[in-house]
Amino acid sequence: MRELQAAGTTIILATHDMAEANEMADRLAILLHGKIAATGTPLELTAAGAGFTKVSVLTKGSSLSDPELNFPAVSKRISKDEYAIFYSTDIGPTVSAIIAHVEAQKDTLVDLRVERPSLEDRFLEITTTGGVQ
Repeated sequence: MRELQAAGTTIILATHDMAEANEMADRLAILLHGKIAATGTPLELTAAGAGFTKVSVLTKGSSLSDPELNFPAVSKRISKDEYAIFYSTDIGPTVSAIIAHVEAQKDTLVDLRVERPSLEDRFLEITTTGGVQ
């Protein structure tokens, strides 16, 4: 299939394996009850929707240790392995506010990771909500 794809052949592949779909597909269509519920590139599909983007932050100090800290668009917060982990629906304001807070506390940012939902997460979101996206 990869040789055919490289040669420009259009391939229609039906799969429930989202890792395979993410790796092989230039464009995807997610079907729900026989109708197209979402289409786009894997990148477009994982960027869309109500899914939460995970923002993991490690600082030298304890500027993010207060569980009462609130940042824009954050719906959930956990701590794991010295990281403060925030689940955001709009990462721009979230990341900006976290960085501003760390700087205002004169703390040092060691690591900041932003992880969008996987294609599997997005597939489950689309198919369990039952709505066309």
